[in-house]
Amino acid sequence: MEARSRENFPLLLVPSLCCNTVYLHTTILWRTRKLSRQLVIVAIALLAMLAFVSYPNAYAWSSSPQITFSDDGSGSNILTIQFDFSQMSNPPTSSHFPIAFQVRTSTDGSSWTELDPVSISPPTTTVFTETYNLGSVSGTIQVQARLQCVIHGWSDWGPDPAVPVPEFPFATTAVTSLVLLITGFFLFRRKQQTKPV
Repeated sequence: MEARSRENFPLLLVPSLCCNTVYLHTTILWRTRKLSRQLVIVAIALLAMLAFVSYPNAYAWSSSPQITFSDDGSGSNILTIQFDFSQMSNPPTSSHFPIAFQVRTSTDGSSWTELDPVSISPPTTTVFTETYNLGSVSGTIQVQARLQCVIHGWSDWGPDPAVPVPEFPFATTAVTSLVLLITGFFLFRRKQQTKPV
């Protein structure tokens, strides 16, 4: 009887081994699925963070800048830039407003030099103007500007095509003013001399 039990001992282990195998398989599958869910959650969180970080730079909008220039008399170019914020908020609100503007210049229209951004006070109107001292200019350059929104980041550069800004040399300005002054003086004297006595 004891010998027969020993002979049947391996057969008795078969159900136990099967149960263990099924258990291990179920455990591994459950843990794999759990790990997969965790990986999916982590991936979604990372994508959400990436979208949040890149969102301000992903929204394309236009501030429709209009640029005019003038000479301040010392050879410096003063830019007057009109911006339009209506595409973002009309009018600007306490939570949605522009915070800065930036100017860039080019001599050939393809390579640009971006100047330092200038912080601005929140405007109260949708269309507003800002001034920028470009300094002295050598030759004729092209100028564009853009506006920064507190929510959506920087607008596109504009206007397109860019505004050409000519050189205003101080010497040329001084000579021109002197010539006009002398011409006016001689015209005045000539008029005085031709008056009947």
